[in-house]
Parts: sequence; C-alpha cells; structure tokens
Amino acid sequence: MIRHLQGIPIEIGPLAQSTLPEFLSRYADLKHVPMTKTTLVLCFAAGLISYMCVGTAKAATLVGWYQFDDPNNLGLDSSGNNNNGTLYNDGILPVYSSSGKHGGAAFFGGTFNTQNLNFQGGGGMINVPINTGPTAMPNMTWGAWINPMQVDYGRYVISSDTYNGGRTLGIDNRASDNYAANTGNLSPRFYNSGVAPSTSNWIFIGGVYQNNYYSQGAGLLTMYVGNQIFSSIVTSFNNSSPSFTSIGGNAGTERYWNGYIDNFFIMNVAINQSQMANIINNPTLSPQIALAIPEPSTYALIGVGMLMVMRRKRAA
Repeated sequence: MIRHLQGIPIEIGPLAQSTLPEFLSRYADLKHVPMTKTTLVLCFAAGLISYMCVGTAKAATLVGWYQFDDPNNLGLDSSGNNNNGTLYNDGILPVYSSSGKHGGAAFFGGTFNTQNLNFQGGGGMINVPINTGPTAMPNMTWGAWINPMQVDYGRYVISSDTYNGGRTLGIDNRASDNYAANTGNLSPRFYNSGVAPSTSNWIFIGGVYQNNYYSQGAGLLTMYVGNQIFSSIVTSFNNSSPSFTSIGGNAGTERYWNGYIDNFFIMNVAINQSQMANIINNPTLSPQIALAIPEPSTYALIGVGMLMVMRRKRAA
C-alpha cells in the first residue's frame, strides 16, 4: 500500500496501514492465537530481524556526502570514505555560503556565453573522485537540496557526463528548461520531468538508477523533484562517463549551475521510495543513518509481540 508523508509516497506493510482502532481490532483477533513460546519468539524475531536488516543491510552504501558546512574545505566528504572534492576554476570558483538549506551550502555563480550561444560561459565546479557512470555503478542513487538563482539555457546540478550519454541532474534546455535527468543511456537520452524551476526556492532533486546497463536489458530511472516522483524505462547505455562526478556543472559542456547546492549524496545502491522519503524528511541526518530508520510495520510487529506478552502474563 502507498501512503504519502509530506507529499512523498511511502510503502507500508499491512499492520502499519491501519488506524489505531483498526489496529486494536486486529489485536483483539489475536486473542484467538495460542500464546505459546514459539508464537512469542516468532513475533519478536520478525520485528527484530526487520529492524536489524534495515540498519545493517544498507551498510557501506553511502559513497559520498557533501554538506558544504566547512568554509575552509568546501569539498569535504562527510561519508567517512575520504572522497573529498577539488575545486575547478573556469573563471568563477564555487564559494561557501552560510545560507544553506541546513547550515552552510556551496554557491555557484555560473554564467552563460550569450554572445556565442553556447554553454561554455564562466563558472566553476567541485569534482569528486567517484565514478557514477553506468558501467562503474549500474545501481545508484544521488540527490541534493538546491536553490537556483538563474534557470535559463540549461544548468546542471550534478553530472558524470562528458559529451554523450552520461548521467546528470539539473535544468536542461532540451527539456524546455525544466528539471531533467540524463539517463546515461541512448534510449531515451534524457528524461523531462515537466517541472519548471523557480528562483530563490529550496527544492530536493534526486535520481535512482536500477539495472541501468545493457547486459540485463531495460533499466529504470526514478527521478525526484520536490514532492513529485517520475519513472522512465531506459534500454541501452553509452559508456562515455569520466572517472569523477562534477557538482555544479558538466565535465564536457560546462553548463555551470548558478545558485546554491546543499547536502549532496551518492549511494552505490538503488534505494526505494520509502528510503528516499526517510532521507528527504531527515535532511540533517547522514543518508546512511536515515536509511536505518525502521519502517512503521517493524514497530507494529514489535508492538504485537509486547501485547502478546502482556496478555500471557495476565492469563497466568
């Protein structure tokens, strides 16, 4: 079942779908279940295993996390993997700003070359040593909070693209200057969310790539823009990605971002909608910690076990 939390769809189990009266009604039905030690152990074990799996199965999935809170080390990686970024200067270096979504942020002052009508204006990027190309990282999740100051001509928030076929998230002129994602594929080349950006407004943008390589056939791109979710099937990839990922631009065509970027993260797995909702709704937490927040159904299983214990004690 899908429910919404602050506009984000969340998949929840059958026990967590009910209201409190419905839950109590279900508990009343459990009175007919024999209160054996096996029943109690199984109930507790189900909840405990579910809790532990959420907290440990996703270990070592956070590859990079950039909070931009250190004015003296703007490319600092807070994931613990030491994937610190280096600043790239094409006339306008990214700088620290205290006006982040949460704490500090990186500000990018990219410009567009209106005289030559190309994307190679002035600007700068933060390049991080993480290969997010479809061959190196076929299943992948990335996202960031952004606040654009200019929304014209196509501007990339994050990119592993050179000139053809890499993965990107940002504003794309080929998509009528809407938020769009390059899929890292040849078919389709990019996905147009249809969501037009607005200036001076913080919004979350993210992408999840599943089985995004030719050997396993069609893959899936899931794109997040604010509280909206979009999906697109991709069929074949173009392996032309660099060995690094750029924040605030594109390694091939520049397309420099103009505005703020905060709390950018990369994971080497494709997370589900519920897990992404945890990250979006807990932006001050490490994404890896946010993934470990249990599903509501986990609490329900543990709660049922406790109720069974209490009823058995009363019966004794």
